[in-house]
Amino acid sequence: MSRAPWVNGLAPRLRQPLGFALVGCAGFATDALLFLLATQVLGIPVFPARALAFLPATGVTWLLNRHYVFRTGDSVHRKRDEYLRHFGMQSIGIALNFAIFYVAVRAGLGRGSAQLLPLAMGSLGAMVFNYLAARRFVYRA
Repeated sequence: MSRAPWVNGLAPRLRQPLGFALVGCAGFATDALLFLLATQVLGIPVFPARALAFLPATGVTWLLNRHYVFRTGDSVHRKRDEYLRHFGMQSIGIALNFAIFYVAVRAGLGRGSAQLLPLAMGSLGAMVFNYLAARRFVYRA
């Protein structure tokens, strides 16, 4: 049975967005685990814990995106510049993420371990911006 022409080109076009989403899941898991550890175990207040969890999660997403999603070069100079662009774009994305998170927490959408709902809302809200910024500004050929 023959496939429709649009099906043949679908897999290559979805590889990057789906890969980016999977990497985002790994970044979210890192972020959420560190956030919960900081708030629930170490007793760090919610907003500082949110900021602390961002840094390692950003490193995880950069490494995974550069190797598996966008497949960029390996020169030291390129890695440094790419990471700086990634961190810059992620900083804008995290500002959007934090804004959504803040509004959701203040609206009473998260208590205790249920604080993952505002965390997920912020992450999803920033994901589209992060993907477009990564394609346009970070992982360029």
